[in-house]
Amino acid sequence: MKRMIISLIITAGCLFLVANFLPEHIHLDSFTSALYASGALALVNAFIRPIVKTLTGPINFLTLGLFSLVVNALMLMIVDYFVDGFAITGPFYGLMWAIILGVAISILTGGVEKLTGFGGSK
Repeated sequence: MKRMIISLIITAGCLFLVANFLPEHIHLDSFTSALYASGALALVNAFIRPIVKTLTGPINFLTLGLFSLVVNALMLMIVDYFVDGFAITGPFYGLMWAIILGVAISILTGGVEKLTGFGGSK
């Protein structure tokens, strides 16, 4: 449970910080909106993403995994549709944001796991 809460807070923080890199194309009202978007992204990644990944498996195989970036952008666009105070102006910026967000979350999660000792295999 602690790991899930830490992950949601890290994701919300990354959403909030990364939104400042492209302020004219990505809109996020407040940190509260970032928390809602983080929770919605977790739900979308848990329930919708596995179905989409299964259906797009052959395309992902042919593109050597690069189509996963498109799937990640699609998940962000779905969250954009459901969360008020969170908006992405177009699919290109969704793709760009998916790349930046993925890198930022990976770096911060790894750093927090090293600092706090919350490892995945313990």
